[in-house]
Amino acid sequence: MRALEITDFDHNWSGKYPIDEQDLINGSIPINLLLKLLNSGFNDRTIEAIDGEMLESIREKGFQTTNTPLWELIFNRGGGYINDQGIAKHIASGAVGVKSGAEIQSLERGTIVLTDGSRLEADAIILG
Repeated sequence: MRALEITDFDHNWSGKYPIDEQDLINGSIPINLLLKLLNSGFNDRTIEAIDGEMLESIREKGFQTTNTPLWELIFNRGGGYINDQGIAKHIASGAVGVKSGAEIQSLERGTIVLTDGSRLEADAIILG
């Protein structure tokens, strides 16, 4: 594996390394270093400046976003963030549908029944 540079800790997958190496890089950062990186000025305004257009395009399709800092989502909730590796463009284009604000009541063959009474046909169900 190659030596790392500070740009290797970019919030998006840059394609600079194969995905398995990028996963290793992102998954092996010591917690104290990660907290220092996250608290070093990378805040919500920075995120909106970098990803504002993408975030707005997926919000328009019903994908709920939050201004909660990433470190809080990771450590306090254990999730609730999107690490976009290409899905956002599919959500924005409508190729992938998003449904928020209702829970799954039951599953039937090829259909999701939601607590708000709506029914969605689905080829695949991805729970986050």
